[in-house]
Amino acid sequence: MSETTDSNRVKRCLNIIKLILAAFPSIIFGGFTIIFTLQQNHVSNENRKQDQLQADELNIRKTFETYIDHVSILLVDHKFNRSNPEHLLYLRVKTLTALRHVDVNRKTDLTVCLNTN
Repeated sequence: MSETTDSNRVKRCLNIIKLILAAFPSIIFGGFTIIFTLQQNHVSNENRKQDQLQADELNIRKTFETYIDHVSILLVDHKFNRSNPEHLLYLRVKTLTALRHVDVNRKTDLTVCLNTN
C-alpha cells in the first residue's frame, strides 16, 4: 500500500509540474506584454509632453513675431500719431495682449522695443 501511495504522490507531483510548465510560457508572455505596454505608454506620454512644449513655443514665437510686425508697421506709418489717444489705445491693447501670451524673455524684448521706439 505504501508503494501505491508513493506512486500516487509521484503522479500528482508530475501532474503539477506539467501544469506549471504548460502555464509558464503564458505567464512569461503575459508579463512581457504588460511590461511592453507600460513602456510604450510612458514613451507615448513623453512624446505628447514634448509635442505640447513645441506647440506652446511655436505659439509664443508666432505671437511675438506678429506683435513686432504689427507694431513696426504702425510706428513707421505716417498716419500714426503718438499724441492721438485712439492710436495709443490700439498700441496698448496689442501690447497687453502680446504680453499675456509670451514668456519672460520676450516680455523684456517687447518692453525694450517699445522704449527704443
